[in-house]
Amino acid sequence: MTLFRLRDYAGEPGQPIPRDVVGVMTATGGDPAALAVPPHWNVNLRVDDADAVAAHASDLGGTILMEPLDTPGFRSAVLLDPQGAAFSVSQVASGS
Repeated sequence: MTLFRLRDYAGEPGQPIPRDVVGVMTATGGDPAALAVPPHWNVNLRVDDADAVAAHASDLGGTILMEPLDTPGFRSAVLLDPQGAAFSVSQVASGS
């Protein structure tokens, strides 16, 4: 995994990755056609409640592409804005 850092960026205290990280890249490892998630760019916004944000986005005309689900350390959802741009929201799991 490669972490991209922005010098002098303070970030937020208590987040599970270093506070100055603004991007993460992981190796694809092997045949890209065999990957469950192909290599891609993604905007991911940290939120306090992924379920509430997904529901509110839907109420405002967005689309829930992937319902909120639990992953190691996070509860995340993938949304589309009303124009079709995809982005993710992630809530830090309790105890992380």
